[in-house]
Amino acid sequence: MTALHRMTAVEQLDRIARGELSPVELVDHYLDRVASIDPVVRSFVTLEQESIRRQAIEAERRVARKEPLGPLHGLPVSVKDLIVTKDIRTTRGSRIFEHDVPSFDAPIVARLKKAGAIVFGKTNTSEFGWKGATSNPIFPETKNPWDLRYSPGGSSGGAAVGVVVGMVSVALGTDGGGSIRIPAAFTGLFGFKPSLGHWPVFPASSVGPLSHVGPIARTVDDAALLYEVLSGVDDRDCYSIASEEQLAESMNVKLRIGWSADLGFMRVDPEIAALVEVSLRRLESLGHRIVPLQVDIGDPTEAVATYFAAGAAAAVSGRRDWQDIVDPGLVRLIGKYACHSATDYARAQLKRSDVCARVSAIFDEVDLIATPTVPVAGFKLGLDGPQSIAGAAVDCIRWLGLTSTFNLTGQPAASLPIGFSSIGLPVGLQIIGPRNRDRLVLAACREMEAAFRAVGWWPSTANVNDGWQVASALWRSNI
Repeated sequence: MTALHRMTAVEQLDRIARGELSPVELVDHYLDRVASIDPVVRSFVTLEQESIRRQAIEAERRVARKEPLGPLHGLPVSVKDLIVTKDIRTTRGSRIFEHDVPSFDAPIVARLKKAGAIVFGKTNTSEFGWKGATSNPIFPETKNPWDLRYSPGGSSGGAAVGVVVGMVSVALGTDGGGSIRIPAAFTGLFGFKPSLGHWPVFPASSVGPLSHVGPIARTVDDAALLYEVLSGVDDRDCYSIASEEQLAESMNVKLRIGWSADLGFMRVDPEIAALVEVSLRRLESLGHRIVPLQVDIGDPTEAVATYFAAGAAAAVSGRRDWQDIVDPGLVRLIGKYACHSATDYARAQLKRSDVCARVSAIFDEVDLIATPTVPVAGFKLGLDGPQSIAGAAVDCIRWLGLTSTFNLTGQPAASLPIGFSSIGLPVGLQIIGPRNRDRLVLAACREMEAAFRAVGWWPSTANVNDGWQVASALWRSNI
């Protein structure tokens, strides 16, 4: 039989429902892998094993009693440490909340539990999710299993790493500027940011409408299952909406896919642009039409930075000593924008509206937009992001431009693995759809996944059966 962690979540759920796989067996398998692998990669920050096993035992009893089972019954799902979990510490990667144990679940966690899933620990994040790396003042930095000298990106890096090395079935992440799609790209996974409001965000994020919650998974089908189960209105989120009633999207219809390497404003590593453009030729062989785009949306990253800096300032405002305990990079970001006024924030909102209109117009000509997910092959541990792109210096917010643009617009966006860069790290293709056409994006990505044959990629760090591989990984992490 296939090793438990190499099964898709869909397959695990099917076997659990048929009584062929014990939820306790599955949970214990994952806990053993966490004990072996997580000291190397640092994915998890809180893992309450007794609670996890209690959930698994109850899930197994429900199967034995032949009770009605939820659509995620017995499935271990990790939760990013920005998402509130009842009776489980939620630090948000900040010393301000280091010992906070919430008294309620975020809506998306409550839905997980109602569907029968097992909440399998909290995963590492940057402080308040402010940057595209996964380090913070409390916990060790999360490492990329493909090369432990590199970052997995962020801020949902802990979520992605837990999935790619087989320590959990699927993961929940958050995405305020690319925080699901970036680590999915750097680790060779599928990451999906639903349309704004399809997955409710509560408590509210300090970056307001830029914030999304979504899945990170090994396959499109695994992510699509979570999308269907967890979508829906929650009135505590003022942006929450019902997804439009849609028939299952079919790929019998050939698509017009608009292609832009840079969205008209981003500097992109030529290698990454070339790898993604070559991958699109496979989609032409499937009958889709690739349409080169001349994009004119301006550079929206100043607006994104304003949202981030204002949100971070609000998050730390209750502490007089915040400059002494907050991530130094975040202190610099807040300081850089300290002179901004309410008028500047209003300008950012107006820029958001302008970008939404301009991107919406593109969909008058094409069905989907394709870009690289990230503009670089990777960056080393200890950095807040790449220091340069194609020889030009870049800051820790502007390098996120390919992903953060679609946080401003609120459109569904996914990252799909397509191959590897010259430094040996995975490369992601970003697919963006019109608002509320989430199922179209998922259906297209399902077809692309088969064309790119990316499912089944495993970093050597994930193989705990060969002791020398883990020893080698530990040695390399200390170089």
